Amino acid sequence: MTPKLVTTRLLVGDFRASVNFYRDVLQMPVRQMIGGDDGPYCEFGGEGGGIALYNRDLAHKIFGLQDAGAQNRVMLTIHAGSVDQAFKELSAKGVKFEVAVTERPDWAIKTAHLRDPDGNLIELFEWIKPG
Repeated sequence: MTPKLVTTRLLVGDFRASVNFYRDVLQMPVRQMIGGDDGPYCEFGGEGGGIALYNRDLAHKIFGLQDAGAQNRVMLTIHAGSVDQAFKELSAKGVKFEVAVTERPDWAIKTAHLRDPDGNLIELFEWIKPG
């Protein structure tokens, strides 16, 4: 696996307020928005990286996570090349996954979710053909 950090997702409770803050107050350029000001997703950034907002309640529901307070407020998104291969390699090293490899054809990605030693959520992904 050759990981490439793609974006940092903030899992936010008040999506509209967060969009307004990053877009209107900080004036970060919007790269992609799904669902308008009510979300569930908005990606900001330009050269050198980006930040994305994702509706926390929806993220918990989709990924099968329990609300653990601050623990589920940030998600690092890493392009893993092959998620199946990364899952195999990391599992062999003793990594426990929160969510195993899952195809998400509506998003054109395959994902797996794990945590770092401090409990931060990490999404490994690869692009697949849209469903």
